[in-house]
Amino acid sequence: MVKVSEIGALCDIMIQGKYPLFTETHFDQILTKDNYERQMDTKNNNQIYYRKDDIIIFTNFPQNTITLRLFNTISLQTKYSEFSTLLAKLSFKPEHILIMGGNFKTFVTDTGNPQLFLNKFFNEKAQTVLSKQLQIKPSILSIVVANSDATDVDLQIRVEPLNSSPLDSLYVEFIFRTTKYDVFSQFISNFGADFIKELIGNISEVQ
Repeated sequence: MVKVSEIGALCDIMIQGKYPLFTETHFDQILTKDNYERQMDTKNNNQIYYRKDDIIIFTNFPQNTITLRLFNTISLQTKYSEFSTLLAKLSFKPEHILIMGGNFKTFVTDTGNPQLFLNKFFNEKAQTVLSKQLQIKPSILSIVVANSDATDVDLQIRVEPLNSSPLDSLYVEFIFRTTKYDVFSQFISNFGADFIKELIGNISEVQ
């Protein structure tokens, strides 16, 4: 049975506004009131960020961005709901969005040999042609599936053997971008460990 790791997962949700989303003072007041601890990243130009448990929130005011970073979770619905509530307290409006997106990274086990899994995407005729011309045994080491029409939604999925455990684990990364708040929220409502299990499981069944 396919297993999706929560521990070791890393998720970033980013919003960029058409103009400033809120003031620095208001941002500091709201997060402090919500029990986020104000900290400084001395290794990154003394950037200020706010932390609570496995959640980090930071902003780039000149670029009108706010980023939510989640550690050790790939099931996002609860944390995203809390983030949406926080945005409401900051007087954020969906129509202020220039772009909204997320990067979601985790690893998957119990899919069998990762190399055999990736080779399901490799046409047998193409393997033969490459093998004959290059005198090698060709294999796919990484794949990226992307939306060919990224007008409203840019979605990419990267799958490759996990560097630290290439014989039994797959590294999976989802990158999602849209200009519409409701489209992103719908993606989050569908996304999670179960979504990834179903996706990888369906591919595994392909002969």
